[in-house]
Amino acid sequence: MKQVEIRDLRPLRMSAHSAVRRGLLELSDDDLLAAVRDPKNGDYLTVNTRSGYLHDGNGRVNELRRRAADPDSDITPDTTVPVLEYTPDLSMFPDID
Repeated sequence: MKQVEIRDLRPLRMSAHSAVRRGLLELSDDDLLAAVRDPKNGDYLTVNTRSGYLHDGNGRVNELRRRAADPDSDITPDTTVPVLEYTPDLSMFPDID
């Protein structure tokens, strides 16, 4: 698994993905980091290697980034988190060349 700084994560910019998640707001900084670094259901942050955007974990990353911008938070832009990489299989599409 790759370690990535929070500042380098690129969440999807869609309303469904960027909506504030109350459950995440209620977590302490340590609990939020635990939810990202060791998720109970194995649901790690996942980045699409073709686009560079998150495939999974947008809500958690949005909250991490919000806190990284808060000077009172222990989470900073250079805090690292584990990320899985995902490469979509596009073999079903004909070559467009």
